[in-house]
Amino acid sequence: MATNHRLCSSFLLLALLFSVSLQQFSSLSSLSASSAAASLSPLSLCLGAQGASTEEQTSNSADEEDDEDEFIYQDAPEAQASSTGESSGAQTAGGTQEKEASRSAPRPGRVLQEKSYVPEALFVCALVLVVVVAYWGKNQNVKVADAWIASVAPLLKENFAVVGYENSYLVMKAYNIFELYCTGRRNCFYLHGVLQCLPRQCLWRYFVLHPLFRSRADDAGNSVTLELLLPPSSEPSVVAICKRTEQKQLMNNNWDLREFAKARSASSNPKLGQLGSTLQAFSDTSEALDAVILGNKTITKTLSSCMEHFRFIYLSDICSSLHPSTLATAAACPAAAAPGASANNRNRRVLRISFFLPPVDRMAEVEPLLRLVLFMADQSRHLGLSDKSIEVAKKMRQQYQKEMLKEQEEQRLE
Repeated sequence: MATNHRLCSSFLLLALLFSVSLQQFSSLSSLSASSAAASLSPLSLCLGAQGASTEEQTSNSADEEDDEDEFIYQDAPEAQASSTGESSGAQTAGGTQEKEASRSAPRPGRVLQEKSYVPEALFVCALVLVVVVAYWGKNQNVKVADAWIASVAPLLKENFAVVGYENSYLVMKAYNIFELYCTGRRNCFYLHGVLQCLPRQCLWRYFVLHPLFRSRADDAGNSVTLELLLPPSSEPSVVAICKRTEQKQLMNNNWDLREFAKARSASSNPKLGQLGSTLQAFSDTSEALDAVILGNKTITKTLSSCMEHFRFIYLSDICSSLHPSTLATAAACPAAAAPGASANNRNRRVLRISFFLPPVDRMAEVEPLLRLVLFMADQSRHLGLSDKSIEVAKKMRQQYQKEMLKEQEEQRLE
């Protein structure tokens, strides 16, 4: 019986040593060999478990043996435990080596793609293009402004004591907007001009939007608007004449034309026939239109000769749409306010003319329009309206004021 127990213990030791040697060998072999060694390890554990059950059966019958046999039987489990610990440690070491081998094993590398700089390159190109267009557009607009002021500077110096600003005739408010200011003349407090050039400095507006909505030649797209602040008069009048293409904009910008003026036609006033069908006239009274424009041959001839560039003429004694640059100047001029007007009344007597500029080499073609507005400023000092026309104009204004006060009172009560 003791011999059988010794044989079983020896068999278990050999099996454990064999499994350890297989696991060490598998850690140094390929991945296929490691999988085979891993399949053998559970088998050795199963054999160890069967041997342990056999030892338990034999230990029950070993109580009658001598001390030497008991020592051998009791030593067998210790050997089994130590061998089992060694096998588990070997398995752990083998697993660690397998992980390290799998980590160190070469893997198929990813193909590195080169970074694309196309978006950055496109952005830089667009930025350079915007800067170049802005520089080019600014220079083109400056050339237009210089050509126009050079053609009218002698006439302005003849009529005004102060022309322009300290260092130049024009001041640049934007790359396509230039302003002019003149003062020191009879029958007007100042002349303020705005030269509005095409937005050549803007890549989007000039090269994309402008071709889509262009209604005039590119060289004729620049415009000038001159505004004169006149002394107050006892003859109320609201008069305007414009190109039919400018009618909507003119009416939207001037509330007095919408409230008091009526459209005049050649059927109601035959004198309008001499100006052509491209013009539309407005006035609060028919007599005021004749006194301001149609009754003077100098004015009608100038309009006929400059019809290509003309936009509109506007005269009103209750104008409140002054240019923002002149609001402080007009408010600081008490003589420009109507007699008896309140301090909050911002209505002023204003004469305004607007026209398109020709190409740079033909700027002299619009000089007659500047002479025209200066002539009208002198003529508007006394229009010679009849008492009936004056009474009609005053009644319209009084009726409008009553309606406004009534609306304000209703809003206050609400």
